Amino acid sequence: MTKTAGYNEFNVGTGKSHSILELCKILKKISGSKIPVVSSISKSRTKEIKNIYANSNKLKKLGWIPYYKIDEGLKTTFEWALSNHNSK
Repeated sequence: MTKTAGYNEFNVGTGKSHSILELCKILKKISGSKIPVVSSISKSRTKEIKNIYANSNKLKKLGWIPYYKIDEGLKTTFEWALSNHNSK
């Protein structure tokens, strides 16, 4: 990454990892969808990343804390998308 004088980069996140299956289940509940969430749990592939999350410690040192938990953030985003999907 190229450094630019006077600027800094920050990760924004809760510091917790969430699976795609977990996100799908939350979005299904939020949307009221009747579509089943199907998952095939299989052996993880070699060299596959098990967990990934945003480390926002640098931002927290400035006093920032996450405002939303994952379900609240997804709900807010989903509602915003519904109300703005035709606004072009």
